[in-house]
Amino acid sequence: FKDSNPGRGGRVSTYFNERTFVIIDELVRISNILGTSPAAIALAWVQAKAGVASTIIGARTMDQLEQNLAGLDIHLSQDQIGALERVSEPTLGFPMGFLQAASTIMHSGATVNEEASEVWPMSPVNDSERY
Repeated sequence: FKDSNPGRGGRVSTYFNERTFVIIDELVRISNILGTSPAAIALAWVQAKAGVASTIIGARTMDQLEQNLAGLDIHLSQDQIGALERVSEPTLGFPMGFLQAASTIMHSGATVNEEASEVWPMSPVNDSERY
């Protein structure tokens, strides 16, 4: 894919990959359901995230500005937000897999900060099994 719009800048094309197109397809699908633009859906999605107080828009034309502002009036359903979250979930490398299991090793069945853990199967059952 060659970026035919010089206003975008060549660096944008480095993000054109299968994952990006899957996300765009989902934005288009939801925008078709709601009768608005993918840009409006993207901004509504960002605004729906916890902790987001404002968004930065990059409108260069009046049409882009209007599409961006339309996102303020859109309320996405939990299913729509979930669909966008699923297709955009980052793939995290080490140590994320380890950290997901760490609470079992560290807390071994205790609930810490309202997060329950499983008992680590290798935990000593009694004092004679300790080092």
